[in-house]
Amino acid sequence: MACAPKPEIREFHVRTAVENLKERAGSNPEDVRHLYDDWADDYDQSLLAWGYEAPSVTAAYVHDLAPADTFVLDAGCGTGLSGEALHRAGFSNIVGVDFSAESLELAEKRG
Repeated sequence: MACAPKPEIREFHVRTAVENLKERAGSNPEDVRHLYDDWADDYDQSLLAWGYEAPSVTAAYVHDLAPADTFVLDAGCGTGLSGEALHRAGFSNIVGVDFSAESLELAEKRG
């Protein structure tokens, strides 16, 4: 069983990552795409280390608001974390889009 990091450690990692993202990507969309392509292989592990809960929280929220046969567009799906959580919540009509080809490849492997 994984142990959640202490809040102050998680905050430090998130703050550091955000600053690194800002430095590397700026506001150029092509730079941002490259950043996420480069990060794709480690993206899930990074978010897990930060205690990232958005996919499960989002899936629970959508589950409470919409029937399971609802068509769901996951815009900015990344590696498919939210799509996977939505599928576990009973949704099956999920389409993900992202501008990072590397992230999309990983999302497709998830199903």
